[in-house]
Amino acid sequence: MVLRHLSAVRVQRFYRRILNLRLAKKQLDAVVVIQRWMRGRLQRLWFLRLRQNVILFQRAARIYLLTQEKAATVIQAKVRSWLVYRRLVKEQNAATVIQAAWRGHVQRCKLKSRQLKTIRERLKTVNANATEDKKLCNRTTSALDFLLRCRNLSYILSALMHLDVVTRLSASCCEKIAEGSAVEILFQLIRSCNRSLPHMELIKYSTNILLNLAKYDKTVDSVWTVTGSLDTLLDLLRIYREKGETIFSKVCTLLWIFFQDPGKASVMKSNKNVMEKIKSLHYLTCRRHKMEEERKLTKARLSTTLSSSFLSSSVCSKSVISSMSVCIPHVTKTQPQIQPDWILGHKHMREFIDPVDAIVAVMNMSKNSKH
Repeated sequence: MVLRHLSAVRVQRFYRRILNLRLAKKQLDAVVVIQRWMRGRLQRLWFLRLRQNVILFQRAARIYLLTQEKAATVIQAKVRSWLVYRRLVKEQNAATVIQAAWRGHVQRCKLKSRQLKTIRERLKTVNANATEDKKLCNRTTSALDFLLRCRNLSYILSALMHLDVVTRLSASCCEKIAEGSAVEILFQLIRSCNRSLPHMELIKYSTNILLNLAKYDKTVDSVWTVTGSLDTLLDLLRIYREKGETIFSKVCTLLWIFFQDPGKASVMKSNKNVMEKIKSLHYLTCRRHKMEEERKLTKARLSTTLSSSFLSSSVCSKSVISSMSVCIPHVTKTQPQIQPDWILGHKHMREFIDPVDAIVAVMNMSKNSKH
């Protein structure tokens, strides 16, 4: 009985073990299935997310490429239209030049003036006698050489006259002169001159050269940066205020050009000595002008009192009024820009002629808050 009982226990134990193994295998298979399903689900979610991102990226890339294509199309259309417009403008300008040349040729053929014939003959003679040393570049080189080496007054005056011509007619010559030490030598020459007539001629041509350089925007700094240039110009204004109106007007034009630049104007306005000298010169020049006007008015009144007829008195009074209206200085607030002489045109301003107008313009520019 005991043996049977033990056998039954063994059989039951073995059967339970088999059942447990089968159950563990089923559970293990279920776990594997659940893991596979979970991994597949996560992989599916990752794939869907990646697919959505790729779709968004492709859509943004297509939109960007489409925008670039549209922009390129617009730019190409604008460039094509601009090229066509420029070609039409060139053709129109060329046609205008051809028409103007043809009209000028026809008009010259129709004209039979002695003066025109004389001018043509003179031009032919000048062109036939033209040599290498008469070119502007060669004249610049020779004049600079004379200015740097010679001490003879006549040679220096001739060199200054050549430099005046080349700086008035050529921008490249102005740049060539500004590159070297010619501007400093001009200021040294001005400082060494006195009030004699030959030295006044030297100063006049020297100021012409400086004014021609200052009119050109690429060489104006070469005149401004010379040490003591501003003091030298103010000394010229003080010396030639009464007996050198041409030099006075040219120097005032130089200062007026300097006041056009905001940086130079701020430097000049911050210097109290410069502003006091300009105010003093303005006051003295206007007072002298006022005294001359009063003297003219007194002479005119005396002449009218000495005349007996009413007609002559009325004529004299009209002449007095006209003379007063002419001599009163008038400078507009907005002066035109001073251009170099090689820029042709009647509307361009070259320089101030009247010294009173010149100093009044400089004074107005010094008070102008815009610069």
